[in-house]
Amino acid sequence: KQKNKKLKQNMVHVPKQTKIKIYKQLLNDGVFVLKKDFQGNHEETGVPNLHCYILLRSLKDRGLMEEVYNWGFTYLYLNLKGCEYLKEKLGISADNVIPNTFKASKQNYISREEEDEEGRAKRRFNNPRGGARGEGGRRGYGQGGRRREGENQGEEQQQQEQQQEQTAQ
Repeated sequence: KQKNKKLKQNMVHVPKQTKIKIYKQLLNDGVFVLKKDFQGNHEETGVPNLHCYILLRSLKDRGLMEEVYNWGFTYLYLNLKGCEYLKEKLGISADNVIPNTFKASKQNYISREEEDEEGRAKRRFNNPRGGARGEGGRRGYGQGGRRREGENQGEEQQQQEQQQEQTAQ
């Protein structure tokens, strides 16, 4: 009997309202970010992190989500099977309900000034990685390449070499 009591004490009950709140958030965004802190509450939903973790772990174990862990945060991404499962659980029959991660991005990350006439990004020759490589024997603004004799030496070193040549003559 005592073994059963211990098992019952360690189990966590997730209320139905909490499940619905998490499922709605997940279906809307398509991704759920969970901090590895089981004591606090989730920032976006206000639900205890432990409830979120238990519920989402169960979805992940069923193959409805994919998990990525990075620096104390777990990112859980919904897949197509998971999307269908959540629609069924929430009683949504509409096919036009799509998570934000499934929608195509329409943002143009290059401004109009940075495009050439064909719509491609302009090449920049003043960037710190040496954009003018291979032109006129230059090595790209001093970045990379092997130094040749006499190239890019400091003024003091050049003066010393000139003095040594004069004294040798």
